[in-house]
Amino acid sequence: MGVTWQYPETIDELTERLKKDTRLVGGGTGLLRNVPKEGVLADLWRLELDYVRIDGGVASIGGTASYATVASA
Repeated sequence: MGVTWQYPETIDELTERLKKDTRLVGGGTGLLRNVPKEGVLADLWRLELDYVRIDGGVASIGGTASYATVASA
């Protein structure tokens, strides 16, 4: 079967794909340690989740926020 990459562009599209046993990929670090040989992977980079928002003392960190984004918040 091999690995199939998907690139959802909306949260709704991602939600539908997750119903079909899709694994999330927000960066490549995890893949370096555990390289899948088969399955469906959804790349999160097109979803604009590279953010840190602080509201009322509560921080929300997006799924693809880099260390640099978090450090500069």
